[in-house]
Amino acid sequence: MSLTRKMTATAAAAVLIGSAGLGAAQAATESSSGSSATTSTQQQKRGGGLTTAQLSAIASKLGITSAQLKAAMDENRPAKPSGERGDKGAAMAAALAKALGVEEAKVTAILDANRPAKPTTPPADGTRPAKPDQTKLIAALATGLGIDEAKVKTALTSLQAEHQADHEARHTAMYAALAKSLNLETSAVQAAFEAVRPARSR
Repeated sequence: MSLTRKMTATAAAAVLIGSAGLGAAQAATESSSGSSATTSTQQQKRGGGLTTAQLSAIASKLGITSAQLKAAMDENRPAKPSGERGDKGAAMAAALAKALGVEEAKVTAILDANRPAKPTTPPADGTRPAKPDQTKLIAALATGLGIDEAKVKTALTSLQAEHQADHEARHTAMYAALAKSLNLETSAVQAAFEAVRPARSR
């Protein structure tokens, strides 16, 4: 599998396994009233999936202004991929089928029938949503494919680990790029961001 396809497959795993990106559950809930909608819009995710309040907190920890931080993030924002985006569900099915040594069509059918629901709103306490319970999905895959549940769980865990490694690598590169633009230490930038990032619910 090429590096590009591997990255696509591991990224797709996040949808089903529950791994989240830097700002995956930080979007503010919009109100139906005009004034609340304006406030919500101002608090919506900005560079890196952060609200203005979170950007302000990070900037404060770094001893810079929010404008300086946002400018550095805009300067180092990755270019949007060109061309059509691949089917993440198909990529996930292909990766899992290869790991288990089974037909992709069978895996696709089972995943489609047991796809975990995405959280509709972030937890009120500000933490990230808990990872979806994979028990039913693992059981469905094991039963439908005639494979031991332990093997299925191992395959899913492996895909999750690959996704997490890619996720952390991208974050590390982002911290380094921001540190260079802001003339700061990478460790300081990383610490400031991670202090503001919400913890994942268990």
